[in-house]
Amino acid sequence: MFIFLSLKQDYKLRLVGHSLGGASAALLAIMLRKKSKEELGFSPDIISAVGFGTPPCISKEAAESCASYVSTVGFRIRFLLSSFVELFVIFNWVVSLLDAG
Repeated sequence: MFIFLSLKQDYKLRLVGHSLGGASAALLAIMLRKKSKEELGFSPDIISAVGFGTPPCISKEAAESCASYVSTVGFRIRFLLSSFVELFVIFNWVVSLLDAG
């Protein structure tokens, strides 16, 4: 993956997860963004993360410092996804919001 990203200059790396996976995606994005271009083989600026239903995993200060590239989506009501198609539609909606903002 790192080799591919170093070859494709117009691609971005978006880490996505749900619950603990969202927290892991956020932490990995924070860790990778601290690396240099030489260490990664591509610019760390292309890395972002989106978490769905992510539990708090960092301090308020750390969350504010990574707000430009880590986003979380939470719902106040529980919902049940009946199919992968519905999850895909929700994911694309969130991606379009992030790309527009």
